[in-house]
Amino acid sequence: MPKHAWVKVSLSVLAVAGVLMVGRLFRPRGGKGTRLKRPARVCYLCGKTEAQLSEPLTQDHVIADCFFPQPRPATLLTLPCCVPCQKEYSMDEEYIRNAFAPISNVSANADALQAWKKTHRSMKRRAALYADFLRRTFPVTVGGIKLPGLKFSQARTEKVMRKIVLGLHYHHTGMIRASQ
Repeated sequence: MPKHAWVKVSLSVLAVAGVLMVGRLFRPRGGKGTRLKRPARVCYLCGKTEAQLSEPLTQDHVIADCFFPQPRPATLLTLPCCVPCQKEYSMDEEYIRNAFAPISNVSANADALQAWKKTHRSMKRRAALYADFLRRTFPVTVGGIKLPGLKFSQARTEKVMRKIVLGLHYHHTGMIRASQ
């Protein structure tokens, strides 16, 4: 198996395992269903309060809404976040959506097809995004069949996964962890 294919598989497994395990690892000390008291209006990524910022906090989707098909679930987890932190992650979240959508099984899954259509619209609007996508494609042979493969940035993937874990940690414990 080529190194980049292994990275894709291992990152996917790591992401799923991380999301599943966070609920078990970071339960509030008071037991199941107990909520810890949180300080009012603190950015879950950097820990700054509204008093420390020049603008009010907004609500950020812990798992970016661009990963979900329309209509989006009404129960997506949102947490208070400052605008600089939101901007820092938004392009990476779009990049990850654009990296995963083409390698999903669009022929067997309506949600995957919708994600691919959203990705395709993004690429049509921005020629540089599409050119980058083409540069990152390569052939993969699986069981004698040639399929398209896609390289993607491990650093950007880990950054988005870290954001999700930080958000789930804050949601379950009420504690802010350093983002590094």
